Amino acid sequence: MAPEAHRWSTAVSRRAMLRRIGAGTGVVWGVPVITSFKMPAYAATAGPGGCHLSGSLNAGQEVPPRDSSATGAADMSVDTRTNVVRYMYSFKNLTGAATSAGVHQASVGENGPVAITLAKPPRSGSGAVTGVIVVASVLAADVCANPTNYYINISSTAFAEGEIRGQFAGT
Repeated sequence: MAPEAHRWSTAVSRRAMLRRIGAGTGVVWGVPVITSFKMPAYAATAGPGGCHLSGSLNAGQEVPPRDSSATGAADMSVDTRTNVVRYMYSFKNLTGAATSAGVHQASVGENGPVAITLAKPPRSGSGAVTGVIVVASVLAADVCANPTNYYINISSTAFAEGEIRGQFAGT
C-alpha cells in the first residue's frame, strides 16, 4: 500500500489500535498491574464537572464482616462531562486469590448491586490495578452527587461474595 493511501485508510486492526493507545499489562514494585492505558489512570484529578473518591478497604466493612486481615485502598476520579471513570485499587493479604472487583451501590452496612465492573485483579493475594472506563451519564452524575452510597468490593476464592470492602468518601 502506498504511504499516501495508508495515511487516509480508516481500517485499523484491534492489535494496532491497542498498541497505539498503549494498552497492556505491567509490573509495578514487583506487583502485577493490569492497566487499560500505560499511564497512571487515577492520577488525573477531577476538575470542574467531576469528582474524586477514595476509600480504605478491610474485611470489617463487609456485610457480614469477614474473618480476614486483608486490607486495600481505592482511588477513583469521575468526569461527568465525558462520563470517564479513572480508577486504581490495591489489596494485600487476601485469604484466597483475588477473583473480581467492582463498585457497588449501597450505603454503609448494606449490600448492593454492582454498578461498575472493574478490571480483573491479578489472581494472587496482593496486587494493584488501574483502569479507565466509560459509564452512563446518569451513573457518573449519581456517583458524584452521592459518593457515600457507593463502595468497592474485592472478592477472592475464599470469599466469593467479597473479602474486603471500602465505602467511598468524596474528597
